Amino acid sequence: MTKYERVAWGLGVLEDLWPHHNGPAHIVVADFNLEDHLIQACIDGIDAGKTLSDYPVGHPIFVATRAILMWLLEIPEGERLSWLENY
Repeated sequence: MTKYERVAWGLGVLEDLWPHHNGPAHIVVADFNLEDHLIQACIDGIDAGKTLSDYPVGHPIFVATRAILMWLLEIPEGERLSWLENY
């Protein structure tokens, strides 16, 4: 999987989880804010119980969302931002 495919795959999973671009990862999935600190802010929001959705705290969608965000953080920020420039 190329660096661009990895970023696209992660964003695609988030899109599948949040098709209306709501929820705690909305700044990533809707606006493609792919900087480390912004992805981490989404993770911190999930950890703090900020659902930004109709799903209750503890719903499995947040575990899945957090896992994808953590996975995206494993991709170097430069690769994520490079994907955005070529999107």
